[in-house]
Amino acid sequence: MPKKFDSDVRAEAVRRLQEAMPAYRSRTAAVAAVAREFGVGHESLRRWYVQDARPGSTSQGQPRVRLEEENRRLREEIAILRAAASYFLSERSSRREVDGTAEPLWPPRVSGAESRSAELQ
Repeated sequence: MPKKFDSDVRAEAVRRLQEAMPAYRSRTAAVAAVAREFGVGHESLRRWYVQDARPGSTSQGQPRVRLEEENRRLREEIAILRAAASYFLSERSSRREVDGTAEPLWPPRVSGAESRSAELQ
């Protein structure tokens, strides 16, 4: 019957394997050494490593749920910013229609005396 290893042991073994890889000539040698260190089978550790390297893996300290929540929050912020930009653009165009001017509303025009004092500061 296969042994069940705690997820913390699995994560620590995979992290240790990733750290140890540069010191060995091959991944197989690194897997064998780290597997002995943790008292697990080399094939189990190899499988954990491969599973951990897949896209969508949750081993980098950021569980999938946390990333999905962050994506949802960022999408909401983008929607708010788009709505605000749309509002201000529509208000800008409505002011132009009321003023009847073709000049941009921003930056505001400054009279000669004010512009000279602004340059001195």
